[in-house]
Amino acid sequence: MRNTLNIEITETEETIAGLIAVNFGSSPNKIMHILQEKVNKCAAADFSTPKVFFTDEIKRLPIRQQSSLTALIYWYLAIKQRDADNFADAWGFLCKSSYFIGLTDGREEPRVLAAARGRSEKSQWKKLQVANLISRSRPVDGWKTERDAANSILEEVISLNENLKMNLTSSRLGTLIRDWMKEDGSVVRDAFLGTYVKDSD
Repeated sequence: MRNTLNIEITETEETIAGLIAVNFGSSPNKIMHILQEKVNKCAAADFSTPKVFFTDEIKRLPIRQQSSLTALIYWYLAIKQRDADNFADAWGFLCKSSYFIGLTDGREEPRVLAAARGRSEKSQWKKLQVANLISRSRPVDGWKTERDAANSILEEVISLNENLKMNLTSSRLGTLIRDWMKEDGSVVRDAFLGTYVKDSD
């Protein structure tokens, strides 16, 4: 469960980084730092709404920017709960983060759900690309560890990251690939184990 949660947190991070870049031009480091500090000091039982974290400066921002920051706050809360082994709460906050990601794009509620499905499809496509890379470079007798496999394709995945504008650092990419290799039923795991069969098209 923790592994799947980590994957979702990393993929949500990628989406939020893109939203922040689009809605703020360059990352609003000061605002993000203030929000992260407030979340870190918050007890989950005291949490009611993201607006409790908003400064007057944030409250004056356009609604789209506020929605981006709301998604970010829920993402921070998901990480905090994951680190405390409160997985159910972490999943709840992650779902709320995804909801506000959709609202940031100006979508109405039914379209938010469609956007979440679209994000899932993009994630599956990325997993297929990584599975193909692993499958192509897999030694005859396989790798000893997921880390060895991830390191062997990291340069190619970094290029893929740049082409797809995934907004992840190389260390985060390495972690994500290793998590995918540990995920039961994942094509990336199948490629690591040598049981992945690429479609003929």
